[in-house]
Amino acid sequence: MRVTSNTLPDMMGMQLNRLAAKQYDLQEQAATGRKLRELKDDPSAALRVLEMQHESRKISRYGENIALLKEQATVSFQSLRSIQQIIDRASELATMTDGTRSESELEAFRQEVTQLIEEGVQVLNAEHRGSYLFGGTITDSPPFSLVKNPDTGLVTEVDYSGNSDVSEAEIDNGVTVTSLVPGENSTGSGRRGVVYDTRTGADIFGHLIDLQNHLDAGDYESVVSTDAANIRKDEDNILFHVASNGVFQSKLETAGAASKSRSETVTQMISKDADADLAQVLVKFNQAQNAYQAALQTSSRLMGLSLFDYLR
Repeated sequence: MRVTSNTLPDMMGMQLNRLAAKQYDLQEQAATGRKLRELKDDPSAALRVLEMQHESRKISRYGENIALLKEQATVSFQSLRSIQQIIDRASELATMTDGTRSESELEAFRQEVTQLIEEGVQVLNAEHRGSYLFGGTITDSPPFSLVKNPDTGLVTEVDYSGNSDVSEAEIDNGVTVTSLVPGENSTGSGRRGVVYDTRTGADIFGHLIDLQNHLDAGDYESVVSTDAANIRKDEDNILFHVASNGVFQSKLETAGAASKSRSETVTQMISKDADADLAQVLVKFNQAQNAYQAALQTSSRLMGLSLFDYLR
């Protein structure tokens, strides 16, 4: 095979260019901290990184949903505990009512019950981040409104303008949950209503209005025989909601910890494929520099040239 006079210089030039390019690449990795900058650097690793980045964004969204659900659950729990205290006090008043009470005492009880109704409406019109919590999926207006007799000061009714539906959020692949409960549910299915639910017989405001009216009329017999039993239904219903909220918050804590762990694992996997190991890069860079210097010296000897030859 015939070798032309240019073959050796061409081959040495190509080798020097490759070594120079390798040095440049390693310099870039050291400067940026990234070994994967373009798809052509490592197509299979780049595909893995893209898939893991997509997974990381999903996990991040799950984490944001979990954080919002925890906030909602915390605010809802405070409201439920307040309602529980209102119902407990109404139960005490119903228990204290009997034939030995004077008209003035019954009137004092009645005034307190009216105040409890008003406080309950205020509590259940709680909102978080501009959204009302107990109106179902109708979150842009207060779910409960109170109507009073202007002459007597008695509460005549409490209207509900929400619905029995609740919005859900995804906290994992295919796992959707909600921290919300509707104020009322008369459908016989779905999540229990806090104030009113046909399955449990709960009707907080209806029962409190009955208690108020019976106290106003001095009808202690109805208080003892009817109102006390009805309020116990409301107590049981609220206790269920308080307990369910606590269990749900524990579930969110577990989900949040799992999401954080997954996020850290995916981040490490992305780093393994995309980030440069600085110590390893510097070792390789020194090796490339040495190889480049050796190639220069070798080419100089082979070609019988030196720097002084070029200067002349």
